[in-house]
Amino acid sequence: MKVSITAKAILDDKLGKLTKDQVVDLPDHKANFYLTRGEAVQYQTKVVYQSPAPTVNVDKPKGRKTLKSLLSQTSELE
Repeated sequence: MKVSITAKAILDDKLGKLTKDQVVDLPDHKANFYLTRGEAVQYQTKVVYQSPAPTVNVDKPKGRKTLKSLLSQTSELE
């Protein structure tokens, strides 16, 4: 099974030092071992990272409040 290494470095008994983003073909049992530990991801035509959905930004007032808006708030309080 082909995997892409995501850890900084892994020392393998047969292949030696495996570095980040290196693609290697490993036996299934060893590939599954690295996959479960999070040190590799399964390699297909390209590496697919599972990422959370982008968050939606709620419209917030930007910048500082103007003097006019501050004065109108104080007049409402009186």
